[in-house]
Amino acid sequence: MSAFITGSTGLCGHFILAHSADFYPQVYSLSRSKPTTPPSNATILTDSSPFENWSDIIKNLQTDQIPEVFFSALGTTKATAGGVEQRHRIDHDLNLTLAKAALQKGIKKYVMISSIGADPHSMFSYLKTKGELEQDIINLGFDQVIILQPGLLIGERTQSKFLGESVISKPFDWIRGTLLGRALMNPIRGEEVALAALKLSKKGFSGEKVVRVSGHDVYKAAYE
Repeated sequence: MSAFITGSTGLCGHFILAHSADFYPQVYSLSRSKPTTPPSNATILTDSSPFENWSDIIKNLQTDQIPEVFFSALGTTKATAGGVEQRHRIDHDLNLTLAKAALQKGIKKYVMISSIGADPHSMFSYLKTKGELEQDIINLGFDQVIILQPGLLIGERTQSKFLGESVISKPFDWIRGTLLGRALMNPIRGEEVALAALKLSKKGFSGEKVVRVSGHDVYKAAYE
């Protein structure tokens, strides 16, 4: 089996790509810039052109290259994107466009990194966007959609979401996987989310078209 990964330069996607060789003999990674130290099993596809062209890369895969699983860890921040609308364009619109291309190409399984609390009716724009994307991906009709809804993501990022993030996240790192952690936003490392995504992608879930794994259960899946 092979896999396709988007968002492979981010906190979770970086580790999905890094550990992919333990789960898939061949992976394809699509990003604007080249990931650091990609594994030997990876075909790296980089494209700095407008995002609207990215779906063509998926559509142009050769028949013998069509992966069985599509991983989406693609996302951005309001500050990086330049506002809520611009973030929605990437977090929702781009993800949905790539998912449509993947389905049309014949990819059967979709694994996405969402967020605990994702809800299309949320008053918070980030959670609302994640919830809308979840529903829209489900409605596309993949054979199976696996949705990970991790809690507070901690780990070294190439770009922090806010000033002092690394300092604030340290106490949460100490309570990962504990009862206290479950009461305080279910903190989890990006690498643990990645391992959970990879392991869940190989799990059977026979007959389940939509599988949601949220909060502490994401942490547990990383170590099962």
